[in-house]
Amino acid sequence: MRLFLGDVYRITQRAGWPLSNCVEKYPELVKPYFAKLLKQLERDDVHVAVRRNVVRLLQFVDIPKRYGAVVFDAC
Repeated sequence: MRLFLGDVYRITQRAGWPLSNCVEKYPELVKPYFAKLLKQLERDDVHVAVRRNVVRLLQFVDIPKRYGAVVFDAC
């Protein structure tokens, strides 16, 4: 997660795929990072691949109600 949320684009891009596999198998792992992931969706300075990978992760987890509007707006 540290690599995916980092500032180096290539590393972030490459960390997205294994992160997606981990979250698909163990969706509870994303809970402590949910707010940080949603901040990535709101940023204008991140590559579109980062946003795409965050949305891909969201398909495997139950979105808490308090974040529903943020996810809706970002998507």
